[in-house]
Amino acid sequence: MSTKKHPQSERHEHKPEKELRWQGHAPDGKKIKKEISRLWKSIYEKLEQGQVPSPAEEKSLINAFDSYTIFAEPTWHEEWRTCLTTLQQALACASKGDMPKAQEYAAEVNRLTKTCHKKYK
Repeated sequence: MSTKKHPQSERHEHKPEKELRWQGHAPDGKKIKKEISRLWKSIYEKLEQGQVPSPAEEKSLINAFDSYTIFAEPTWHEEWRTCLTTLQQALACASKGDMPKAQEYAAEVNRLTKTCHKKYK
């Protein structure tokens, strides 16, 4: 019988604090994160096309963003809140009809997201 470990289990061995943090919470956190991605993609596409997202879409995204905040690590919590603030500014500009500014903020949300993923993954 082989005692070789799976690559995924080897990754967890190197980051036990992450495994402990997610214990009991991973399904909820991952579910919320996927919902944020889905909602943001839809809203971003509308903003790119010069369309205003519906109030229901905006509310759903902000609620999902707020719900995920409890999963934010202390080391990146401030950046998470900055991203939320930028997102809110994008939505506010869109609802006022200032689509160029909304698109600017939306691009910043994407930039912040990519930076955080590279930095903390």
